[in-house]
Amino acid sequence: MRTSANAGRAVLLRAFGGTVIGAIVAGGLLTVVGSATDVFAWALPPVMVLACAAGPVFGVAAGQAGFTVVVAMLFAQLAPTNWQLAEVRLTDVVIGGLVGAVIGAAVWPRGGGGEVRRVAAEALRAGAATVRGTIDGLVGGAAPPPADLNRLTALFDHAYVQFRTEPTGSPSPDWLVVLSVVHRIDYYAEVLRTRHRPGSAPTPAAGAALGDAGREVATAYTAAADSIAAGQPLRADTTTQLRGRLDDTGPVHLGDGEAALLLVDGWGWLQSLTDDLDQVGVALAQGTRLGQG
Repeated sequence: MRTSANAGRAVLLRAFGGTVIGAIVAGGLLTVVGSATDVFAWALPPVMVLACAAGPVFGVAAGQAGFTVVVAMLFAQLAPTNWQLAEVRLTDVVIGGLVGAVIGAAVWPRGGGGEVRRVAAEALRAGAATVRGTIDGLVGGAAPPPADLNRLTALFDHAYVQFRTEPTGSPSPDWLVVLSVVHRIDYYAEVLRTRHRPGSAPTPAAGAALGDAGREVATAYTAAADSIAAGQPLRADTTTQLRGRLDDTGPVHLGDGEAALLLVDGWGWLQSLTDDLDQVGVALAQGTRLGQG
């Protein structure tokens, strides 16, 4: 089963073709060898090795052909049989393949590319909320960061893996870059929340500056999520303007002790998030250029 109708159709046709070839070979073996199970017993191990190697080397058609022969040789040792065993195997594969294709088309109507785009946008939106909540928590705010980012990161992982299992006929952004950025937001937000406990808030002026900067970064990530959902590139000057505002406003009034360390960590994280957003913009622009070309 694949996650798009086009990819599923191509794989299904090759699998059916390989099964037909294997069924013909298996039917011939069952007819010629008959009830001589010793022949099947001695030949089964090398044929099984060849069948297991055929799929990765020569493709799904060769794998299905080899596995059909292996199944016939195996069951011929368990009970008397004839060429109709190969026919049953072919019927099972056809029915199972069609059921898998229908399920894949119903669950993933746009294929892995559509799903990975949807969950990438949702994960970046959750990442923006996590940035906002984490920074607010560092400067003494009461709003806890949302817990949904961890779940969406896991969904993004699975969607990306599924996307890579199917041949893609159209160019798309480098989703691995976006996935890596989401993972880093999730990880470093947890690190900052663990490292800086309540009670170490900076001065009001320094906290307000860091909070405003955090909200600006979160807004930029929300805009990136909207761009992904719409299939559009990120605005070219987004990270340039954001980096300029961060450089102009902070860090200020570091002070000393735990509050100073908190400000350094917070501003450093925001700068790192801006660099990551720049990578997301490059990945989105690359996919758009390839699509237009």
